[in-house]
Amino acid sequence: MKAPVRDATPILTDAQASIVKEEQALLERLHRVLTSMEAGQEDLDILKDAICQVEDLFMVCVVGEFNAGKSRFINALLGDKYLKEGVTPTTAKICFVKHVDRAGAPTRYADAQGQMIDEVEEKLLDVPLLQNLALVDTPGTNAVIQRHSQVGVEVLGRGEETWGRPYRHGTGVVCDRSAAFAWSLTYRIVPRADVVLFLTSIARPFSESERIFLTSIAQWHKKVVLVLNQCDLRSREDVEEVTEYVRAHARAVLGTEADLKVFPISAKLALEAKVVAKPHSPTVGPGALAWQASNFAALQKYLDTLLTDEAKLQSKLLNPIGVAERLLDEARHTLDERRKLLSSDVATLALVDEQMTAFMRDMERDVEREKGMIDKCLRDMVDRAEEFLAAHVTLTNYQELWDSQAFAKRFQQQVVGNLATVVDEIVLDMSELVAQRARTQSRAVLDFLGRRPGARHGQMVGSVTETRFEGIRAEVLSKLTADVGEVMNTYEKDKEFVKLSEEIKTGVMATAAVEAGAATVGALVATHALDVTGGLITASSLALLGLVVLPYRRQAQRAEFRRRVKALRQQMDGTLAVRLDRELGKVRGRILDCIGPYSRFVSVEENKIQELGMEVEVIDKEINKLRTRLV
Repeated sequence: MKAPVRDATPILTDAQASIVKEEQALLERLHRVLTSMEAGQEDLDILKDAICQVEDLFMVCVVGEFNAGKSRFINALLGDKYLKEGVTPTTAKICFVKHVDRAGAPTRYADAQGQMIDEVEEKLLDVPLLQNLALVDTPGTNAVIQRHSQVGVEVLGRGEETWGRPYRHGTGVVCDRSAAFAWSLTYRIVPRADVVLFLTSIARPFSESERIFLTSIAQWHKKVVLVLNQCDLRSREDVEEVTEYVRAHARAVLGTEADLKVFPISAKLALEAKVVAKPHSPTVGPGALAWQASNFAALQKYLDTLLTDEAKLQSKLLNPIGVAERLLDEARHTLDERRKLLSSDVATLALVDEQMTAFMRDMERDVEREKGMIDKCLRDMVDRAEEFLAAHVTLTNYQELWDSQAFAKRFQQQVVGNLATVVDEIVLDMSELVAQRARTQSRAVLDFLGRRPGARHGQMVGSVTETRFEGIRAEVLSKLTADVGEVMNTYEKDKEFVKLSEEIKTGVMATAAVEAGAATVGALVATHALDVTGGLITASSLALLGLVVLPYRRQAQRAEFRRRVKALRQQMDGTLAVRLDRELGKVRGRILDCIGPYSRFVSVEENKIQELGMEVEVIDKEINKLRTRLV
């Protein structure tokens, strides 16, 4: 009579049921955090699996290189040749070995899109060992890695340390079925396994592919049992030496100081003993010597302790915690990567702010220098005018004073001179200065953006090629670059010269009662300077009044000329100050307006990362408390 198949999970005590509820609440909380971080769908799916997997069959996953003898090892566990064996790879798919009465029991073989994975199959057997567990036979780890190197796929994440991350092209789509196969093995099967039996061959112990794969398993915090197979091929001394070699290297990967089991066995001898002794125990009878030589009894005894109801339940309760710890580690790493990106953004904003301050300071200094040059031109003209008046407004020069046109012409030549040209050149220099500074400052901002760490578009660590965070950030930076570039192209010397000249002319004419008509600022200043000669000609008509009146009139005209030129200087200085301040403020404002969305994005994301980071740490503390209670 066939023995009834027991439930996969023992009945929970009140305390255990409470732990399950706490686990589920924490995993749901973690799910919300990962959703806020735009985590990949596979992360969210594996977390959902962890939430409900307490109700699943107890799963023992057998992994290792294809020549490590995994299929024969499983046959030795089951007691007969149920799985195909061979010197070449015989397991092309992930095979769930389950009790015949467990057909249809919950096993999730879907990929990240919810599609069934072809590389998974079931084998149903009527074997007592399978009454409340499932064995999982997997292809060789070296075959998996080799297949991926041949198709040229790319692993996302932090190099070999996250080899278990899904393999994808830059488009974010699984590249082919072999990639989907590895994804299902490393990101669906291993996380759900309650115990991992890691086989390595004494002929090729702890190879590089095994080390890489064991590293990915370790990140899921799984219960790992190391099995050194094919020990019948070596002497006892060699077996002991290789066992310690495997133990040391596995400890370096797993980081465990205690409870690291390494069992040197011969699956071949164990299977032979069980087949010969069937249906009796291999410990006596014709298979006893082979059984003893296989050293399989120690491993089987240890596995029996792991497969008690209490031990299985503990593993079931610890399994979601291990999944959560792995995903918390990844969440931490992703947040750290985002912090690094944002720290470069914050540094960029600080540099831009410093540059804007330096820009305004340099512009004010340069403008003051240019204004000082105009002021010096006008003061020099006043000095020349005083010398001219002292030399020409005299009784001995009365004939020239009667000829106003000749007097004005000489005044133009000796006093005004090339003032118009010099002033126009200075105004042109000012215009060029504004345009050049605006372009230089805009170019500096663009340069900072280009040299910013992480400026080149890259992939965030995680299971997707571009998160919403990266997408929005790239969009904001792209718009900022375009807007600042537009500011840089707006300012041209000739346009600035026209605008600045017109504004100065308007200001001077409004306050100095000068008639319109001068083509340039220099011409306007020269016209204003010549206007004073009318008063001088009037004074010359008084020359016949005598020596007293003429010197008085000459002194009055000199004072009037100084006053009017001073007023002109002040008006030009004020007009230049207002005009240039407004233009510089406009340049600064336009650049800051461009940076505004970028700055707001950085501020919002900084706050978000801080909040998510705090939530991750809180969940991690609670997860650690649960692990302590279970262990």
